[in-house]
This record gives sequence, structure tokens and C-alpha cells, in this order.
Amino acid sequence: MRASKNNYVHKLGQSTNLYYLRVVPPDVASKVRRKRWKVSLDTSDERLAQTKARELAARHDRLIIRLRAPDPIEEAEALLPSLTFEERQAIDAEGGVRGYLKWVKDRQASGERAAYKAEMLHDLVHLDGEADEDESEATIAALRAESDVKARQVAKHTETLKKLKLDQKTAKSGEEALTLVGLYPLWYAAKSPSVGIQFLQSAKLFQELNPGLRLTDIRANHIRDFRNTVSRLPNLNQKGTAGLSVTKLLAIAEKKNLKRLAPSSAAKHLRCVKALLSFAASEGLIESNPASDIRIHRGKGGHAETVANKRRSLAPSELETILVKAEDEWKDDDQALWFLRVLIYTGARGEEIAQLAPGDIKRIGGVHVIHIHDLGTNKVKTASSVRTVPVHPKLLADGFLDFTARAVNSPYLFDLKPNGQGRRYASIGKRLSKLIRGRAGITDKRVVVHSLRHTFKDSSRLIEAPEEVVERIMGHSSGDRKVARGYGDAGAMVTRLAGWMAKIDPLDPRREVSEFESED
Repeated sequence: MRASKNNYVHKLGQSTNLYYLRVVPPDVASKVRRKRWKVSLDTSDERLAQTKARELAARHDRLIIRLRAPDPIEEAEALLPSLTFEERQAIDAEGGVRGYLKWVKDRQASGERAAYKAEMLHDLVHLDGEADEDESEATIAALRAESDVKARQVAKHTETLKKLKLDQKTAKSGEEALTLVGLYPLWYAAKSPSVGIQFLQSAKLFQELNPGLRLTDIRANHIRDFRNTVSRLPNLNQKGTAGLSVTKLLAIAEKKNLKRLAPSSAAKHLRCVKALLSFAASEGLIESNPASDIRIHRGKGGHAETVANKRRSLAPSELETILVKAEDEWKDDDQALWFLRVLIYTGARGEEIAQLAPGDIKRIGGVHVIHIHDLGTNKVKTASSVRTVPVHPKLLADGFLDFTARAVNSPYLFDLKPNGQGRRYASIGKRLSKLIRGRAGITDKRVVVHSLRHTFKDSSRLIEAPEEVVERIMGHSSGDRKVARGYGDAGAMVTRLAGWMAKIDPLDPRREVSEFESED
């Protein structure tokens, strides 16, 4: 079934692009609701087209095998006589094997929703400073407790599922595999993202609003309804929202006039769904992406509401105050003080700095650099986040290399205890937020720890650093790495970046404050 030369690659009409064409086997066609796959290979080069066609063919091969597999429910029903009376009684209470599996999966999904809400709220409190800490901690504890209860409920039935040769996470019928949630494993295998939980949660939210809706049946109206519904969901930092279904969340939000989800969060859900559907279209699983033209609209919230959802960078005087207060507050804690300094003078994301090991501080072509990567257990936000950042002269002057040398025998440069989700930045992020709002006395809610990154970006604009240089230093996404062109070796590239880095001064009094919304 593997594509051989000219087996699936065809030229159509006057198009300069070659196409992947493949007849769908009759027994599978009824499930994918199409008689053939037709995908533009976006190239006229036959060799490249053949490579792309082989990749598509391999994925379609796996999909065909998956759809032809026997229904695990029918196989499980044949094993019922081998169960104990109590186990069969539990299954009968849910209307049979299919209902029993759904019951277990519903409990699992409910627990995952609670855990996800707790994680999002935790980030709002400790990373962004967007929520009241005292009120939120109780809600987070309740959500995590609920997640633990649901996990124990699911665990009780694990042995029964094993006897039936079912797995509540993977047992899917052919029909279920072609929903948006069913598409997620295919997308994940193809994309290998460093972080995929947001995409899965968005897919589950869409599926909860459209139960049983197949990929081939998704239309633009479903996406518009999803967008509109997500925009009406309540912010999680409110009492009475823990563990509720979407329908109940909407009802309680209307009844109690709760604060709605921030536009940036709603937009993130829409982007995830659009990305999944774009992948489905590129794989030939659907004709086109029905979400491609759907956008998030601000609505009529007014200027005050728009401003409330924005963030801003720090003024030079504010940044100087933060540094002065930090040096006093943390005079006996050089770990915290150096973490703040590195954030200010690299423009890096907090989690990127928290993952650094002493060995990530290197020397290339005479330039001291910080290597940000996704090797081992390290994670980065995007592929462009993997980068080499020259160490700022201010850090070198303050003794950064001595600090690094003291940690040479430690696995990490900063001794930070990871939270329940394995994030090393959480604890220091909380301390930084308290420093900014407490000791430094900056009460403007638009100022968050992430403002340090945008302060660095403003500083690079002040010296008119080329865009491609800023992208390389800060790890921004870009269509190409223009800065690498014309530099035949890493040393030459790092030397150029170091030259611009030396000119950046976050404390320059000429720098002006800017606003931002998305976290990049």
C-alpha cells in the first residue's frame, strides 16, 4: 500500500502544483465519507512531491488499518462470561459494555477538566498575577481534590477494563476516531508538539458542544457557534465553576452575571481548533478547513474592557525600582536575584530560564552564550524557541560566570522545586509577582512578570535592532531564519547577535512603555 513512483502523484489541469490522488477502499469510504483523497502537494518538483506523497500515504495507511480494526466493544462483549458477578452487575447498571466504557471515560474526562481548570487558574495567579491569590488557592485545592476523586473512581474499574481488553483512553470505534478529539492523536504524532494539552482540551470542549459530530460534518456554523459559546464561558477564577459541564457553566454565568473568559483565552481555543482542522485538510481527511475564515471579535465591551485585557511593559524607573527592591529583599538569595537579572537581560520566557543547566552556558567564537533547547526533559514553546542567546555584558560584569561556576555540580542552574505539573518556573514566578506588586509597589494590573520580556523587546526597538536579530535572540516564530543567511558558521552568527545585545539597555530612560496582549 506504500506509494511507489507516480502511484499517487498526479498533475491536474493547468495547475503548476502536483497532487496526491488516492482511491479510498470501499469498506473505508463509508466511514470517511469520500471516494478518494485529493491533496495539493504545493510543489511542481516531482522528487519533492513523491516524498510528500509517501508521507501522506503512510498516514492514510495507518488510518485505513485503524478503521478496519474490529470494534473493541463487540470483542469485549464476548468476554463478559469471564467476569465476576459484581463486575457484570456494574456493567449492566450502565446499560452494557458501551455504556460502562462511556461512564468510565466520562469520569476520566471530568477529572481532566478539573485538573485543567486548576492548572489554568494556577497560572493566572502565580505566573500572570491576574487573579486574587487567597480566593483562588481554595478553588485550586477544590479542583485538584475533585480531580483526585475522579481518578480514584476510574482506577477502581481498571482491572475490569483490562479483563475486557479495553482501555478507557484508547478504545475507539471507527466513528469516534474521526471526530475532532479522534483526530488529535494523528495530529500529535505528525506534529510532535512540545505542549499539546491546550489543543486536546480545546478539541474536547468543541466535542462536548457537538457530541458525535464527525470531522466530515463540521461546517463553518459549528465553528461560529463554538467561538460564540467560548466567549460566553465564565472566567475560572470564580466560585461555583469547579467541575461543571459547558452547559452548566453557561447557565450559571448568565444567572450570576459572572466575569467572562478573557478574549485572549477564547481566541486561543479557536486557534487550536483551527489548527487541528487545518491539519485534517492537509491530510485529505476533509475537503477544506471550515474554520479558516472565522475570527474572534471584540464585541461592544468598550475601551475600558479592552484596556483591562491588555498588558504593558515596564517603564525604566519601574524596572530600576524592581531591581533595587530585589537586591534588598534577596540580598541573601542570589538564586532569586540572578533569575530576575537573567530574565531582564535576555528577554527569555520564565520556564526557559528555569530549565537551564550549568552546561547550557557555553562559549562560541569567544562569546559567552546561553543555549535554550528541548533536549532531555526540557520543553520549549515552539521550534523557533530553540536558540543560542549571547550573555549580556551587564550580566558578565555583575558576575554571572561566577554564579554559574558555583552551580557546576548541580543538574540545574537554578535550584527550583517543580510543581505538580513539573513546571520549575511556578514557584519563582510567584515570588517575582509578589516582588513587583508588593515591595516595588506596582499596582497596575497590566504589569505582570511576563512584562519583563516585552520590556526587553521595547529596548531592542529603541536601538533599532533588525527584526530578524530580535527574533533570533527572543525565540519568536518566523517564516525563515533570515539572520542565519550570509553567516557560514555559528561563531559569525553569534558574534553579530552579541554586537546588538551589547547595545540593548532595559534601563535606558529614553525607552517608552508599550502595551501587548498575547503571550509570546
